[in-house]
Amino acid sequence: MKLEYYDLVRIIFLDGRKPEADYPHSMTGFATGHWEGATLVVETTHLEAATLTNNGLDHSQNIRVIERFRLSPDHQVLMATQEYEDPTMIENRGVRFIAWRKQPGQHVYPYECDPGFAGNYQEPKK
Repeated sequence: MKLEYYDLVRIIFLDGRKPEADYPHSMTGFATGHWEGATLVVETTHLEAATLTNNGLDHSQNIRVIERFRLSPDHQVLMATQEYEDPTMIENRGVRFIAWRKQPGQHVYPYECDPGFAGNYQEPKK
């Protein structure tokens, strides 16, 4: 799965494998998936501790994410539910819903933001 965010590539294994004992934590984690009818169910572990979803949901490296992806009946919208479990940081379970509408001519574009740029900013000379 190609993401625009930092040009990340997320691998979702569909062969039932489990992460090795020393599998590293990363921004995309270790994801396994299986089909339940027309729904792709993905479980992700081994995520680095960070702020997931970019909206203030802090999590530890113990987070477990379950996602369900399916197409709308007209195949124009990819719908996803995401459930977050992290007993270290979240008392219950966090859940969100996302929908991406198919837009002709739209693509996954390169991530053009240089995170180091902000630290090098200088006021223009007057």
